[in-house]
This record gives sequence, structure tokens and C-alpha cells, in this order.
Amino acid sequence: MEPKHSYVTRCAYTRKELQIVPENERPPPDSVIREQPERFVPEQILWHHIKKGQDQYLVKWERYPDTEAIWEPADRLEKDVPDLIRKFWK
Repeated sequence: MEPKHSYVTRCAYTRKELQIVPENERPPPDSVIREQPERFVPEQILWHHIKKGQDQYLVKWERYPDTEAIWEPADRLEKDVPDLIRKFWK
């Protein structure tokens, strides 16, 4: 019988989940704690801008401080959390 390990590991991302984070932006928080995927739930849209012709929203995630907010493509958020976008523009 092999011993159980109680250490924290990091998950490998699929190609679809990988994204390049520019040097001047912070990467998203770690996505795995103790081998169980953590769900990132958008809490609030903080800002909007257009970068290289693409609409982006600065997203604050539940359980994370504003300093961990990251820019996400508008088209992804429009599909996943349209209510947050409507609330931001009100």
C-alpha cells in the first residue's frame, strides 16, 4: 500500500485554457488547490477598454481582492455573464 501524500500540486492546463499574459499584467490566481479545480466566479466588472481593436473587461473574481482582477475578452463574458456586463453599463 502506497502512502498518501498531503502536498499541494499545480494542475496542468489544457491548450484551450492557456493564455499569454503580458509582462505589465498580473496572471490569474492559481486555479488548483490540492488537486481540485477551483471555480473562478466573476463578481464584478471594474472597467472596460479596447486593446488592439478588442473589447475587454477588467473582472474582479469572488474571494479575490481587486488587485487580482484581470482583463478578459468581452465576447467570452458576453456569453458567460451578460448580467454583469449590463450592470456595469448602467
